[in-house]
Order: sequence, then C-alpha cells, then structure tokens
Amino acid sequence: MFDPRDIAQKKEGQGKGVAKDWLGAFECGRVNLRFLSASPEELERVALACATPEQMNLMVRLLYQYARIDPYDMGPIVMMERFVDQSPFSLGEWIEGVQLVHQWLEREGREENLKVILNFLRCCVELPDVKSLNENFPNLVSSALEIYGVEKDKY
Repeated sequence: MFDPRDIAQKKEGQGKGVAKDWLGAFECGRVNLRFLSASPEELERVALACATPEQMNLMVRLLYQYARIDPYDMGPIVMMERFVDQSPFSLGEWIEGVQLVHQWLEREGREENLKVILNFLRCCVELPDVKSLNENFPNLVSSALEIYGVEKDKY
C-alpha cells in the first residue's frame, strides 16, 4: 500500500530531498488520486521513480491536467507506463525527460499536455542511432530539444 511517510523517509535517506517536501508532493498526489484515474500502487511507482520532490509535483500536475483534458482515455499513468515499456529506458529516465521537455517549453513560453510531451519523448526513443549511442535518456532528450525542439501541433 502507498505509504507516503515511508517513501519520504527512504527518499530523504537517499539524499534526494527533505522528507517534508516529499510528503507535500505525495499528499498532493494522494488528494488528486481519484482525478488521476490511478491506483495507489500506480502513484507509488511514479513516486519511487521521481528523483526530486519538484519532479513529483510536476508529474502530479501534468497527470492531473491530462486526466481532466481526456477523462475517457486510459489513465495517464497507464498511458505513460506503456510508453516506457516500449523503450529501453526506465520510468525514472522518462520522468526526467518529461521535466526537461517541460522546462524547454516554459523557456519558449509554451505549455503542452502530458500526451504531447510523451509523444515527443517517444520520437526521441525512435531516433535512428539510439541503441548505438549508448546514451542515457535525459542526454538524448536534451540533444533532441537542442536540434529539433518541440514542433507545435505535431505530436
């Protein structure tokens, strides 16, 4: 069962932020759980994959926004996990990729929903030399953003 206090203590013990910051992020996720169309276990997987409380807050916000935009689609966490499962990269790397794309969009004065961001990341996975580059996903995403950017209305 999703135990925010336990996870917050583990994250703090790993040097990944202060427990109270994690608890705030988890509480926001827990409160919005019914809107996210997510189970506590799904939220826990996202929480464990996040490297910082800021990432967790961002993911909860993007997951919530997407669930509100398209409530009849599969749950946003399930959608994200399907993208991850079809790639050689971990959920944590995808979350870092989401954060990088979100930051890039903010610098450009733009905002996109989670599905657009995930589709951009899927395109990064499908770049021709991904396997031979032996790069971690965040570096690959940063390079793709630098070279291609996120085209409006493409994803």
